[in-house]
Amino acid sequence: MIHSSTSPSRARVLPVAGALLALASVLTMSGCGATTGPAPRVVEGQTFGATATPFRGRWWQHYERGVSWTMGGFWAEAEADFRRAILLRKEDSRRARTYGMHFVQCFVHRELGAVLIEQGRLDEAEREMRLSRSQEPSAKTDYLLARIGALRGAAAPAGGQPAVPIAIPVAATARVETSVVLQQVTPAADGTLTVAGRFGALGGQQLWALGGDGSQRQLPLARDGAFIVALKPGESLATAEAAQAADGAATPTLTALVTPKIPPPKPELLLDGPRDGAQVTGERAWYRFSARAADGVSALIVTDVNGDGDGHGDAAQLARQDLAGVQAGGTIAVPLHAGTRALRFTLRTGDASVDEVRTLTVVPTPDQDRSLRATALVIPLQAPTDGGRVKPEDDPELLSSVSGDGRFRIVDPEADALLGRELRLVEAGLVDRVTAAEAGQRLKTRYVLTGTLRRGRGDVECFVRLVHSETGQVVASADAYAEAVAPAQEQAFFALVAGRLRQEFPVLQGTLASGDGGVPIIDRGRQAGVVGRMRFFQVQADADLVDPTTGQVLAAGEKRVQSTLEVDKVDDRGARLKRVSGVAPAAGAVVSE
Repeated sequence: MIHSSTSPSRARVLPVAGALLALASVLTMSGCGATTGPAPRVVEGQTFGATATPFRGRWWQHYERGVSWTMGGFWAEAEADFRRAILLRKEDSRRARTYGMHFVQCFVHRELGAVLIEQGRLDEAEREMRLSRSQEPSAKTDYLLARIGALRGAAAPAGGQPAVPIAIPVAATARVETSVVLQQVTPAADGTLTVAGRFGALGGQQLWALGGDGSQRQLPLARDGAFIVALKPGESLATAEAAQAADGAATPTLTALVTPKIPPPKPELLLDGPRDGAQVTGERAWYRFSARAADGVSALIVTDVNGDGDGHGDAAQLARQDLAGVQAGGTIAVPLHAGTRALRFTLRTGDASVDEVRTLTVVPTPDQDRSLRATALVIPLQAPTDGGRVKPEDDPELLSSVSGDGRFRIVDPEADALLGRELRLVEAGLVDRVTAAEAGQRLKTRYVLTGTLRRGRGDVECFVRLVHSETGQVVASADAYAEAVAPAQEQAFFALVAGRLRQEFPVLQGTLASGDGGVPIIDRGRQAGVVGRMRFFQVQADADLVDPTTGQVLAAGEKRVQSTLEVDKVDDRGARLKRVSGVAPAAGAVVSE
């Protein structure tokens, strides 16, 4: 008999340890902790299909690698990574948590849709794009949806919802050979048509469905000739000769009466910008638009209905953007003059046009002392994991556009060593609204402007947020997208970002009054661009220094802030304020920061 020198307790431990080692080996071989998927490829010195950190199969690494594949045009590899990322994470977001307090930008549905466009799979691409837009709207998504429509040659469903059956009425007086009246035609998702109408049985005929291949089937009729039938694609409503109907022929010779068809959808123009009845401050309004028409779109023209373009009563043309294809989208800048303006947006199509009128109250930018402008810290742009690095000139271009716009007093981030920590976090992709707010508090600025810049394969996208330093609340945001931006167009691209931001956070002037309980209120609200925490100032000017002999003004009186107020509650047409500093406010004019 052979005896083991291992004790009974040790004998029980070793098999367990061996099993654990075997399990670890299996997990390692199956890819846990190891690189999975195709190896990166190097083309002309550039590597595609790589990640910044060792690949561990996390959703954000699949997303990052998928974007890297798209940069090189490796569509199949990109699709595989995006679909794997979607299995692990379902939603698009500008701020998706990876681990701990680390956040990244994730547009996996949108980027998968872009890959599917390149592969010609437009229906799948549209589903991904509309899902992305429902989760996290972006200018790039709108652009790619328009591109799908142009490539397809037919307008895509609008509104971000899947296609649903629609009822299209047909005039009750429209008769076909005086025997059939179509009342309603409804398309179904499977391609069939539900047709409702009335059949006049002349001489005892019956109503039949006649297929393009010669197949035929008799359709049920009510006593009064009413019918509701489902027709297959290509089927017509038909009837037999009266003599055949009388003979009761089993397979009569049919005569087609009508082939119901769905008329093409009406041209459509969707606008995203100042609403009808809104107040706009300044000399320009920005509108994002989406246009479609089955017979093609050719131009979007904006005219001032109240203007006089040529001295003969014609409306003055303010802006025009030429279009092509059956669907198009973009952003159009509309110059404005003070007063009430009725803007007519005209979409020109193949043989028709669509008009939409928006009436705006345009007020000049208030004469605001520079010292009253909102102070803002502009944090360097971040390059999200789904885009290339920020170019050295990108931050100066954005800073120049924002400061040149005159909306803010910009704090120079290089002037204070306290920003060292925040700038290191920028490199790590960790700047969120809380971190941005902390940076603003440390430099005693009212706001912080933070954003991302994503450069893809021949396109660029910028998204910026204005964060209130004290609360960390995002008070305004703006984005812009362009398929390709030449070096000479970089400044115009960033000017578009700054212009849209100013539209969301304008300089305002209003009239202060006393509300219930003596609470100060202002006659400007959400429609004018008022947001929570926005500050207003009541300013009093000293008397001008005047030459007693000539009456000439030698020096303007100094302006002094009498009272500083902050928005406490805002609705569409007014806002409630609270005093922050200074004397109790009196009724009169106020100007915003």
